[in-house]
Amino acid sequence: MKSKQTWFWLALLSFTLAAPNAMVMRYAVGELDPFLLNALRFAIVALCCAPIIWQSRGLFTGKALRSVLIAGAAMSVAALTFTVALVHSTASYVSILLLLTPVVLVFYSNKLTGERISRRAMAGITLSALGAAVIVLLPLALRQNTPFTFYPLATLLCVLNCLIYPLSTIEIKKANEDHGVPMFALVGFVAVIVTVANVIAWLLSGSSVPASVSWQTVAGILYSALIISLFGRALGIWSYERVGSAVISALTYFEALVAVILPVIFLHEKVSLEMAIGGCLILFGVFVVEYHKSTHHKHHHAFRAH
Repeated sequence: MKSKQTWFWLALLSFTLAAPNAMVMRYAVGELDPFLLNALRFAIVALCCAPIIWQSRGLFTGKALRSVLIAGAAMSVAALTFTVALVHSTASYVSILLLLTPVVLVFYSNKLTGERISRRAMAGITLSALGAAVIVLLPLALRQNTPFTFYPLATLLCVLNCLIYPLSTIEIKKANEDHGVPMFALVGFVAVIVTVANVIAWLLSGSSVPASVSWQTVAGILYSALIISLFGRALGIWSYERVGSAVISALTYFEALVAVILPVIFLHEKVSLEMAIGGCLILFGVFVVEYHKSTHHKHHHAFRAH
């Protein structure tokens, strides 16, 4: 059994792996319909997990089946609302609203699973959220030359996404932890549901299959499917089971920081003042959450997943 400190570093690894997703996928969205792109990504995950799903088929009964169906429905809604929100607004607008998702995860974990969240942990999450907000909002505020645009439909979809997506994580955790269903069987089963939902959405949209796609698009789909949706998601939920929602939420904002730093490293973009300020806040918030957990769990003040 790995220690909680080890699981913290594994969680950090999973979020670091997920950080390049936007940079990698930017090639794919220009060549493929978003719904078709989602369907392909999750279909690859489903195919990779098919043998484990088949071996574990006898475990998908009762409450375990209920949890995985809820997780699949939640993930399908999250994928669809995210895609449509991008169509009806801008990427920055969607990114700002989705900063609420980690906070919702903490709230659900407290109310639905009984996880105890201390004030100090909430302070760390708040610092990380503030840092992410500085990175996203401050550049917009300083460089915005046009009046702020409100996107009603995109706002509604993003709020729905924030409320629904964390349920998928919690339900997969329950099926794995309480009912013994293997993690990759759960991730694969959910991927099947999401694939079907996106295929239906793609067919209804009337979009066609492109005659050819670039190697960047193929690489983006494979990376997003295998590294993020399969390995990264499984590792992230395993870590969530052991270190709690507060740590996972803080690391979600750390992922946003890494996503901003990567273009600086690989595309030679400049480090701005808001990136430096926001990055320091995020790192300090992660430190507050993790330091609190590692030094107080023996007194039952730490994050408890069940």
